[in-house]
Amino acid sequence: MDKSIKKIKIAASLSYGRIWTVPLIIVWICWVIIGFVGLFVAFKSFILRDVWFEITLCVLGSCGFIGSGSYLIVKDIIIRKKIYLWKKDAIKLNAYSRKIDARIAPPTFNFRDIKIKVSFFYQKKIERVSGRKNKEIYDPVFYRYSDREIQILYSPKYDEIMIIKD
Repeated sequence: MDKSIKKIKIAASLSYGRIWTVPLIIVWICWVIIGFVGLFVAFKSFILRDVWFEITLCVLGSCGFIGSGSYLIVKDIIIRKKIYLWKKDAIKLNAYSRKIDARIAPPTFNFRDIKIKVSFFYQKKIERVSGRKNKEIYDPVFYRYSDREIQILYSPKYDEIMIIKD
């Protein structure tokens, strides 16, 4: 792997959308720690007094914190390993991205997620739409990189496109 490509920061991939930053991963780790603290408080309350309703709420809430935080951490680790593999044969190219669809993001109904198409030349003209087999990827990070010229890393071996941070 070329050392200059190894140091390049990736903002998003067309297959997975946004690539999270280290501070956010730290937040997820704190999320899991809060869950374990909640479990500790629940078990301590169970030993000291018999308050079933509060203990049940504490345990369920803690399991939610631990489960969702763990899921996000594991998912991020898997994506970062894939990006490391993709970077091994990646080529830095200029490309043009275009917004092709938008939708309102379900969790917040506040932000609009978009889907983009990236066009570039590598041996012949290649066009890719954000997403992977049977899954369309809409992400608000694509707004920043839509309808303009961008720099990408293209992995011919894995046929993956990674958008380089500005």
